[in-house]
Amino acid sequence: MVHFTKSAAAAVLAFCSAVKASPAAPLGTRQTEHAEITHPIGFDATAARRVPADAPVPEIAVVDAAELISNITEASPFTPSGAALEEVAKRFIVGVDNRHLWTDPNYPFHSVGKLQWSNGVFCSAALIGPRHILSAKHCNPDPPIPGSFYPGFDNGARFGSAQITNGLFTYGQEPFSPCETKGDWVVYALDQRLGDQLGYFGAKVPDRNMFDKPQFFHMGYPGDKDGGNRPYRQTDITVHSKRTFDCDSTGPFYTDTDTMGGQSGGPHWELDGNGNRWIWGALSISVTSSAETYAGWASGSSMIDGILKMRADFP
Repeated sequence: MVHFTKSAAAAVLAFCSAVKASPAAPLGTRQTEHAEITHPIGFDATAARRVPADAPVPEIAVVDAAELISNITEASPFTPSGAALEEVAKRFIVGVDNRHLWTDPNYPFHSVGKLQWSNGVFCSAALIGPRHILSAKHCNPDPPIPGSFYPGFDNGARFGSAQITNGLFTYGQEPFSPCETKGDWVVYALDQRLGDQLGYFGAKVPDRNMFDKPQFFHMGYPGDKDGGNRPYRQTDITVHSKRTFDCDSTGPFYTDTDTMGGQSGGPHWELDGNGNRWIWGALSISVTSSAETYAGWASGSSMIDGILKMRADFP
């Protein structure tokens, strides 16, 4: 059953009071016996002015996770002609972590963008269809408010913008469980077909044959770097076989990605031998313990079904 709502499950938006990943004792951070788990969203009150005053309030469809079950394992990408068949070498390093300022104006980088809400909250997102973006469900405001997507945002809207008109996510996952992380995705429809010009990612379920190898990519808008106003990329990311698939056989998965507030919803992608980019998941959580730090990703067959449903419902 599909429920249309003006109030979606994302009370976590209240816990960011600064542009950094997590202020002292943030409401959206939960403690377990051994680790701290955080949703890395961002906040920038001045950036909220970018959302037009007459922007629409999105209509959100909330679907029982059990209804999005099929044997489909991928949603195809659109790779523009002339797109690079391989990722270019790193340009320069900022700080001591593995995130690098990345201003390349070409595909696929301009198809990752900033998702900005009118209340100042921002996350990262990626084009996953002609007029569709993938982000994290915990970024979705409750109740819905106007929001804009800026592809390739870099201290300004280099490639225009579009307003959020509709969205889809699932319910039915056990709170604070691996299945909640797996289901922490949302697909939005836009009022502009940005993907026709810029290209868009495909999506697929994770492949365990590619685990424990440094071969993946992530891009997003971390609030601890340039206030979340510039895109940062990380390469050579490894999906850990340890603890991955602790909900079911398609997710969630866990990586060694460096994360901070604002990167939530950003894509983790694979580059295949034909130059196509495939998103495995959207950034959901950062987990920190005395022994290790890692990132958890929304993913799976329901996410693929959600992408295909939104492409069909909002062509």
